[in-house]
Amino acid sequence: MNSDWDVIVVGAGPGGSSAAYGLAKAGLRVLLLEKEKIPRYKACGGGLTAKVRAALDFDFSPTIEDTIHQASVAFGPERTRIGATAWCVMRDKFDALLAARAASAGAELRDAQPVSRVSFENGSVQVESRSGAERAKFVIGADGVNGIVRRAAGFPAHQRMAAALEAEMDAPTAALDEWHGALHLDFGAIAWGYAWIFPKAEHLSVGIGDLFRIGGRADLRAALQRYVASEPSLHDAKTRFTRGHRVPLGGEFATYHVPRAVLVGDAAGLVDPFTAEGIYYAIRSGQIAAEEVGRAFARGDFDLVEYTRRINREINSDFRYAWALTQVFYRMPHLAYRIFARSAGTQSAVTDVAEGGLTYLQMLGRVAQSLVRSLVKR
Repeated sequence: MNSDWDVIVVGAGPGGSSAAYGLAKAGLRVLLLEKEKIPRYKACGGGLTAKVRAALDFDFSPTIEDTIHQASVAFGPERTRIGATAWCVMRDKFDALLAARAASAGAELRDAQPVSRVSFENGSVQVESRSGAERAKFVIGADGVNGIVRRAAGFPAHQRMAAALEAEMDAPTAALDEWHGALHLDFGAIAWGYAWIFPKAEHLSVGIGDLFRIGGRADLRAALQRYVASEPSLHDAKTRFTRGHRVPLGGEFATYHVPRAVLVGDAAGLVDPFTAEGIYYAIRSGQIAAEEVGRAFARGDFDLVEYTRRINREINSDFRYAWALTQVFYRMPHLAYRIFARSAGTQSAVTDVAEGGLTYLQMLGRVAQSLVRSLVKR
Protein backbone atom coordinates (compact mmCIF):
# COMPACT_ATOMS: atom_id res chain seq x y z
CA MET A 1 0.00 0.00 0.00
CA ASN A 2 1.16 3.52 -0.78
CA SER A 3 -0.63 5.15 2.16
CA ASP A 4 -3.57 4.87 4.51
CA TRP A 5 -6.56 7.20 4.53
CA ASP A 6 -9.60 7.68 6.67
CA VAL A 7 -11.86 8.13 3.63
CA ILE A 8 -11.38 7.75 -0.12
CA VAL A 9 -13.90 9.63 -2.26
CA VAL A 10 -14.21 8.34 -5.81
CA GLY A 11 -15.38 11.10 -8.16
CA ALA A 12 -14.79 14.87 -7.92
CA GLY A 13 -18.15 16.11 -9.12
CA PRO A 14 -20.42 18.20 -6.87
CA GLY A 15 -21.28 15.24 -4.64
CA GLY A 16 -17.78 13.89 -4.21
CA SER A 17 -16.15 17.27 -3.71
CA SER A 18 -18.82 18.30 -1.19
CA ALA A 19 -18.23 15.09 0.78
CA ALA A 20 -14.44 15.50 0.65
CA TYR A 21 -14.72 19.15 1.71
CA GLY A 22 -16.86 18.34 4.74
CA LEU A 23 -14.70 15.44 5.86
CA ALA A 24 -11.43 17.35 5.40
CA LYS A 25 -12.81 20.30 7.37
CA ALA A 26 -13.59 17.84 10.17
CA GLY A 27 -9.92 16.86 10.26
CA LEU A 28 -10.08 13.47 8.54
CA ARG A 29 -7.46 12.27 6.08
CA VAL A 30 -9.26 12.32 2.74
CA LEU A 31 -8.17 11.21 -0.73
CA LEU A 32 -10.31 12.56 -3.59
CA LEU A 33 -9.87 10.67 -6.87
CA GLU A 34 -11.15 11.95 -10.24
CA LYS A 35 -10.87 9.81 -13.35
CA GLU A 36 -10.42 12.74 -15.76
CA LYS A 37 -8.04 15.67 -15.86
CA ILE A 38 -9.54 18.68 -14.10
CA PRO A 39 -11.17 20.78 -15.48
CA ARG A 40 -13.26 18.34 -17.51
CA TYR A 41 -16.43 18.83 -19.56
CA LYS A 42 -19.69 17.49 -18.14
CA ALA A 43 -22.85 17.28 -20.24
CA CYS A 44 -25.30 19.32 -18.17
CA GLY A 45 -27.44 22.42 -18.61
CA GLY A 46 -25.52 23.92 -15.71
CA GLY A 47 -28.43 25.67 -14.02
CA LEU A 48 -27.87 26.42 -10.34
CA THR A 49 -30.90 27.31 -8.23
CA ALA A 50 -31.15 29.28 -5.02
CA LYS A 51 -31.05 25.93 -3.20
CA VAL A 52 -27.49 25.43 -4.43
CA ARG A 53 -26.42 28.88 -3.28
CA ALA A 54 -27.93 28.25 0.15
CA ALA A 55 -26.19 24.88 0.44
CA LEU A 56 -22.70 26.23 -0.24
CA ASP A 57 -20.68 28.22 2.29
CA PHE A 58 -18.55 30.01 -0.31
CA ASP A 59 -18.96 32.24 -3.33
CA PHE A 60 -19.24 30.48 -6.69
CA SER A 61 -19.69 33.71 -8.69
CA PRO A 62 -16.34 33.33 -10.52
CA THR A 63 -17.89 30.40 -12.40
CA ILE A 64 -21.15 32.14 -13.37
CA GLU A 65 -21.69 32.45 -17.12
CA ASP A 66 -25.08 34.18 -16.91
CA THR A 67 -27.45 35.30 -14.16
CA ILE A 68 -31.04 34.23 -14.74
CA HIS A 69 -33.96 36.54 -13.98
CA GLN A 70 -36.64 34.88 -16.11
CA ALA A 71 -37.74 31.42 -17.18
CA SER A 72 -39.39 30.91 -20.56
CA VAL A 73 -41.75 27.93 -20.30
CA ALA A 74 -43.17 26.71 -23.59
CA PHE A 75 -45.21 24.13 -25.40
CA GLY A 76 -43.94 24.59 -28.95
CA PRO A 77 -44.90 28.11 -30.09
CA GLU A 78 -46.93 28.79 -26.91
CA ARG A 79 -44.69 30.58 -24.42
CA THR A 80 -44.98 32.02 -20.95
CA ARG A 81 -42.28 34.04 -19.19
CA ILE A 82 -42.12 34.09 -15.42
CA GLY A 83 -39.72 35.57 -12.91
CA ALA A 84 -37.01 33.20 -11.74
CA THR A 85 -33.66 33.31 -9.97
CA ALA A 86 -30.84 31.02 -11.08
CA TRP A 87 -27.30 31.03 -12.36
CA CYS A 88 -25.86 29.27 -15.39
CA VAL A 89 -22.39 27.76 -15.20
CA MET A 90 -20.21 25.48 -17.24
CA ARG A 91 -19.63 22.37 -15.21
CA ASP A 92 -15.91 22.21 -15.94
CA LYS A 93 -15.35 25.50 -14.10
CA PHE A 94 -17.93 24.90 -11.35
CA ASP A 95 -16.77 21.37 -10.57
CA ALA A 96 -13.14 22.47 -10.61
CA LEU A 97 -13.96 25.15 -8.02
CA LEU A 98 -15.64 22.62 -5.74
CA ALA A 99 -12.70 20.24 -6.05
CA ALA A 100 -10.27 23.07 -5.29
CA ARG A 101 -12.28 23.93 -2.18
CA ALA A 102 -12.00 20.33 -0.99
CA ALA A 103 -8.25 20.46 -1.57
CA SER A 104 -7.94 23.77 0.28
CA ALA A 105 -9.72 22.19 3.26
CA GLY A 106 -7.08 19.48 3.39
CA ALA A 107 -8.21 16.71 1.05
CA GLU A 108 -5.60 15.31 -1.33
CA LEU A 109 -6.94 15.72 -4.87
CA ARG A 110 -5.64 13.45 -7.61
CA ASP A 111 -7.08 13.84 -11.09
CA ALA A 112 -6.57 11.71 -14.20
CA GLN A 113 -6.92 8.69 -11.89
CA PRO A 114 -9.60 6.28 -13.17
CA VAL A 115 -10.38 3.67 -10.53
CA SER A 116 -10.01 0.12 -11.78
CA ARG A 117 -10.98 -1.85 -8.69
CA VAL A 118 -12.63 -1.41 -5.30
CA SER A 119 -12.53 -4.26 -2.79
CA PHE A 120 -13.64 -4.71 0.81
CA GLU A 121 -11.17 -6.87 2.70
CA ASN A 122 -9.39 -7.25 6.02
CA GLY A 123 -11.51 -4.61 7.73
CA SER A 124 -10.75 -1.88 5.20
CA VAL A 125 -11.49 -0.72 1.67
CA GLN A 126 -8.86 -0.97 -1.05
CA VAL A 127 -9.10 1.31 -4.08
CA GLU A 128 -6.86 0.78 -7.08
CA SER A 129 -6.24 3.59 -9.57
CA ARG A 130 -3.53 4.67 -11.98
CA SER A 131 -1.34 5.86 -9.09
CA GLY A 132 -1.55 2.52 -7.32
CA ALA A 133 -3.50 0.88 -4.52
CA GLU A 134 -4.77 2.89 -1.56
CA ARG A 135 -6.46 1.72 1.62
CA ALA A 136 -9.05 3.51 3.74
CA LYS A 137 -11.56 2.86 6.47
CA PHE A 138 -14.44 4.21 4.34
CA VAL A 139 -15.16 4.85 0.67
CA ILE A 140 -17.71 7.24 -0.83
CA GLY A 141 -18.99 6.47 -4.31
CA ALA A 142 -19.47 9.73 -6.17
CA ASP A 143 -18.49 8.31 -9.53
CA GLY A 144 -21.74 8.77 -11.42
CA VAL A 145 -24.43 6.59 -12.89
CA ASN A 146 -21.95 3.96 -14.13
CA GLY A 147 -19.74 4.10 -11.06
CA ILE A 148 -17.47 1.27 -10.01
CA VAL A 149 -18.14 1.75 -6.29
CA ARG A 150 -21.82 0.91 -6.75
CA ARG A 151 -20.98 -2.35 -8.49
CA ALA A 152 -18.18 -3.32 -6.12
CA ALA A 153 -20.34 -2.78 -3.04
CA GLY A 154 -23.15 -4.91 -4.48
CA PHE A 155 -25.83 -2.24 -4.86
CA PRO A 156 -28.56 -3.13 -7.38
CA ALA A 157 -28.80 -1.41 -10.76
CA HIS A 158 -30.77 1.82 -11.08
CA GLN A 159 -34.43 1.15 -11.78
CA ARG A 160 -35.55 4.48 -13.25
CA MET A 161 -33.17 5.50 -15.99
CA ALA A 162 -33.62 8.49 -18.30
CA ALA A 163 -31.45 9.78 -21.14
CA ALA A 164 -30.48 13.23 -22.43
CA LEU A 165 -28.45 14.74 -25.24
CA GLU A 166 -26.91 18.20 -25.14
CA ALA A 167 -25.23 20.39 -27.75
CA GLU A 168 -22.94 23.32 -27.04
CA MET A 169 -23.82 25.82 -29.78
CA ASP A 170 -22.32 29.03 -31.11
CA ALA A 171 -25.19 31.37 -31.85
CA PRO A 172 -25.61 34.78 -33.51
CA THR A 173 -25.48 37.84 -31.27
CA ALA A 174 -29.24 38.31 -31.63
CA ALA A 175 -29.87 34.83 -30.20
CA LEU A 176 -27.43 35.38 -27.34
CA ASP A 177 -29.16 38.66 -26.55
CA GLU A 178 -32.59 37.02 -26.70
CA TRP A 179 -31.68 34.39 -24.13
CA HIS A 180 -29.41 36.51 -21.94
CA GLY A 181 -30.81 36.32 -18.42
CA ALA A 182 -33.48 33.76 -19.36
CA LEU A 183 -33.52 29.98 -19.53
CA HIS A 184 -35.97 28.15 -21.78
CA LEU A 185 -37.88 24.89 -21.25
CA ASP A 186 -40.07 23.47 -24.06
CA PHE A 187 -42.38 20.64 -23.00
CA GLY A 188 -43.74 20.19 -26.52
CA ALA A 189 -40.44 19.18 -28.08
CA ILE A 190 -40.58 15.50 -27.14
CA ALA A 191 -43.05 13.14 -25.49
CA TRP A 192 -42.21 12.32 -21.86
CA GLY A 193 -39.51 14.95 -21.66
CA TYR A 194 -38.52 18.46 -22.66
CA ALA A 195 -35.96 20.53 -24.54
CA TRP A 196 -33.94 23.34 -23.01
CA ILE A 197 -31.84 26.37 -23.85
CA PHE A 198 -29.47 27.58 -21.13
CA PRO A 199 -27.49 30.75 -21.88
CA LYS A 200 -23.76 30.90 -21.30
CA ALA A 201 -21.39 33.85 -21.63
CA GLU A 202 -20.56 33.29 -25.30
CA HIS A 203 -22.71 30.37 -26.44
CA LEU A 204 -25.91 28.39 -25.71
CA SER A 205 -26.30 24.97 -24.13
CA VAL A 206 -29.17 23.30 -25.99
CA GLY A 207 -30.46 19.88 -25.08
CA ILE A 208 -33.32 17.43 -25.10
CA GLY A 209 -34.24 14.73 -22.63
CA ASP A 210 -36.30 11.57 -23.01
CA LEU A 211 -36.67 11.57 -19.29
CA PHE A 212 -39.85 9.92 -18.14
CA ARG A 213 -40.96 7.54 -20.89
CA ILE A 214 -41.99 4.03 -19.88
CA GLY A 215 -40.66 1.56 -22.42
CA GLY A 216 -38.46 2.18 -25.47
CA ARG A 217 -36.44 5.34 -25.93
CA ALA A 218 -36.78 7.99 -28.60
CA ASP A 219 -33.99 8.77 -31.07
CA LEU A 220 -32.52 11.71 -29.16
CA ARG A 221 -30.16 12.81 -31.91
CA ALA A 222 -33.02 13.09 -34.39
CA ALA A 223 -35.23 14.74 -31.78
CA LEU A 224 -32.57 17.34 -31.00
CA GLN A 225 -32.10 18.09 -34.70
CA ARG A 226 -35.86 18.58 -35.09
CA TYR A 227 -35.98 20.86 -32.09
CA VAL A 228 -33.09 23.03 -33.25
CA ALA A 229 -34.71 23.31 -36.69
CA SER A 230 -38.04 24.33 -35.13
CA GLU A 231 -36.65 26.97 -32.74
CA PRO A 232 -36.33 30.33 -34.57
CA SER A 233 -33.54 31.64 -32.36
CA LEU A 234 -31.34 28.66 -33.28
CA HIS A 235 -31.65 28.79 -37.07
CA ASP A 236 -28.17 30.21 -37.60
CA ALA A 237 -26.54 28.49 -34.62
CA LYS A 238 -23.62 26.13 -35.17
CA THR A 239 -22.99 23.06 -33.05
CA ARG A 240 -19.58 22.76 -31.43
CA PHE A 241 -20.20 19.20 -30.22
CA THR A 242 -22.88 17.03 -28.63
CA ARG A 243 -22.73 14.72 -25.63
CA GLY A 244 -25.24 12.25 -24.30
CA HIS A 245 -25.68 11.11 -20.74
CA ARG A 246 -27.85 8.77 -18.69
CA VAL A 247 -29.94 10.21 -15.86
CA PRO A 248 -30.88 8.02 -12.85
CA LEU A 249 -34.13 9.33 -11.41
CA GLY A 250 -34.87 9.25 -7.69
CA GLY A 251 -38.09 8.81 -5.78
CA GLU A 252 -37.88 5.24 -4.51
CA PHE A 253 -36.89 4.44 -0.95
CA ALA A 254 -33.68 2.42 -1.20
CA THR A 255 -30.51 1.53 0.68
CA TYR A 256 -27.53 3.78 0.04
CA HIS A 257 -25.00 2.28 2.43
CA VAL A 258 -23.11 -0.87 3.22
CA PRO A 259 -20.55 -1.18 6.00
CA ARG A 260 -17.72 1.22 5.11
CA ALA A 261 -19.36 2.67 1.96
CA VAL A 262 -22.08 5.11 0.86
CA LEU A 263 -23.23 6.43 -2.50
CA VAL A 264 -23.96 10.09 -3.30
CA GLY A 265 -25.37 12.07 -6.21
CA ASP A 266 -25.92 10.30 -9.53
CA ALA A 267 -24.19 7.19 -8.18
CA ALA A 268 -27.08 6.95 -5.71
CA GLY A 269 -29.70 7.91 -8.31
CA LEU A 270 -30.57 11.14 -6.50
CA VAL A 271 -31.97 13.15 -9.40
CA ASP A 272 -35.26 15.05 -9.23
CA PRO A 273 -37.81 12.78 -10.98
CA PHE A 274 -39.83 15.73 -12.28
CA THR A 275 -37.19 18.15 -13.55
CA ALA A 276 -34.18 15.78 -13.81
CA GLU A 277 -32.08 18.32 -11.87
CA GLY A 278 -29.29 16.70 -9.90
CA ILE A 279 -26.64 19.26 -8.89
CA TYR A 280 -28.28 20.34 -5.64
CA TYR A 281 -29.03 16.76 -4.58
CA ALA A 282 -25.46 15.71 -5.33
CA ILE A 283 -24.15 18.51 -3.12
CA ARG A 284 -26.65 17.83 -0.34
CA SER A 285 -26.08 14.06 -0.34
CA GLY A 286 -22.32 14.69 -0.28
CA GLN A 287 -22.78 16.89 2.77
CA ILE A 288 -24.93 14.29 4.52
CA ALA A 289 -22.37 11.61 3.68
CA ALA A 290 -19.61 13.71 5.24
CA GLU A 291 -21.65 14.15 8.39
CA GLU A 292 -22.60 10.48 8.80
CA VAL A 293 -19.24 9.00 7.80
CA GLY A 294 -17.58 11.47 10.17
CA ARG A 295 -19.88 10.38 12.99
CA ALA A 296 -19.22 6.70 12.33
CA PHE A 297 -15.50 7.37 12.34
CA ALA A 298 -15.76 9.22 15.65
CA ARG A 299 -17.78 6.39 17.18
CA GLY A 300 -15.27 3.84 15.95
CA ASP A 301 -17.85 1.74 14.10
CA PHE A 302 -18.92 1.31 10.50
CA ASP A 303 -22.68 1.59 10.89
CA LEU A 304 -23.93 4.01 8.20
CA VAL A 305 -27.62 3.17 8.38
CA GLU A 306 -28.44 6.74 9.42
CA TYR A 307 -27.12 7.94 6.06
CA THR A 308 -29.75 5.88 4.23
CA ARG A 309 -32.44 7.06 6.65
CA ARG A 310 -31.55 10.70 6.09
CA ILE A 311 -31.42 10.39 2.30
CA ASN A 312 -34.84 8.75 2.23
CA ARG A 313 -36.26 11.21 4.77
CA GLU A 314 -34.74 14.44 3.44
CA ILE A 315 -34.75 13.72 -0.29
CA ASN A 316 -36.73 10.68 -1.43
CA SER A 317 -39.76 11.34 0.76
CA ASP A 318 -40.50 14.47 -1.29
CA PHE A 319 -39.28 12.90 -4.54
CA ARG A 320 -42.24 10.51 -4.24
CA TYR A 321 -44.59 13.45 -4.78
CA ALA A 322 -42.43 14.70 -7.63
CA TRP A 323 -42.76 11.27 -9.24
CA ALA A 324 -46.54 11.36 -8.81
CA LEU A 325 -46.59 14.80 -10.46
CA THR A 326 -44.47 13.44 -13.29
CA GLN A 327 -47.01 10.70 -14.04
CA VAL A 328 -49.76 13.29 -14.44
CA PHE A 329 -47.85 16.13 -16.12
CA TYR A 330 -46.05 14.15 -18.80
CA ARG A 331 -49.13 12.13 -19.76
CA MET A 332 -50.97 15.33 -20.68
CA PRO A 333 -48.26 17.97 -21.08
CA HIS A 334 -50.26 20.39 -23.25
CA LEU A 335 -53.14 20.56 -20.78
CA ALA A 336 -50.69 20.84 -17.88
CA TYR A 337 -48.84 23.62 -19.66
CA ARG A 338 -52.06 25.57 -20.27
CA ILE A 339 -53.03 25.29 -16.61
CA PHE A 340 -49.57 26.58 -15.70
CA ALA A 341 -49.74 29.43 -18.23
CA ARG A 342 -53.14 30.66 -17.03
CA SER A 343 -52.60 30.39 -13.27
CA ALA A 344 -50.36 32.88 -11.50
CA GLY A 345 -50.72 30.81 -8.34
CA THR A 346 -49.43 27.71 -10.09
CA GLN A 347 -46.51 29.65 -11.57
CA SER A 348 -45.60 30.99 -8.15
CA ALA A 349 -45.76 27.53 -6.58
CA VAL A 350 -43.58 25.97 -9.30
CA THR A 351 -41.01 28.76 -8.91
CA ASP A 352 -40.96 28.32 -5.14
CA VAL A 353 -40.33 24.58 -5.30
CA ALA A 354 -37.53 25.08 -7.83
CA GLU A 355 -35.86 27.64 -5.59
CA GLY A 356 -36.32 25.64 -2.39
CA GLY A 357 -39.11 27.63 -0.78
CA LEU A 358 -41.62 24.77 -1.02
CA THR A 359 -41.52 20.99 -1.03
CA TYR A 360 -43.31 19.14 -3.82
CA LEU A 361 -46.03 18.15 -1.36
CA GLN A 362 -46.56 21.78 -0.38
CA MET A 363 -46.50 22.82 -4.03
CA LEU A 364 -49.19 20.28 -4.95
CA GLY A 365 -51.36 21.61 -2.12
CA ARG A 366 -50.90 25.21 -3.25
CA VAL A 367 -51.62 24.32 -6.89
CA ALA A 368 -54.80 22.51 -5.86
CA GLN A 369 -55.95 25.54 -3.88
CA SER A 370 -55.17 27.84 -6.81
CA LEU A 371 -57.15 25.66 -9.22
CA VAL A 372 -60.14 25.52 -6.85
CA ARG A 373 -60.15 29.32 -6.49
CA SER A 374 -59.96 29.68 -10.26
CA LEU A 375 -62.90 27.33 -10.78
CA VAL A 376 -64.96 29.13 -8.15
CA LYS A 377 -64.33 32.48 -9.83
CA ARG A 378 -65.40 31.09 -13.18
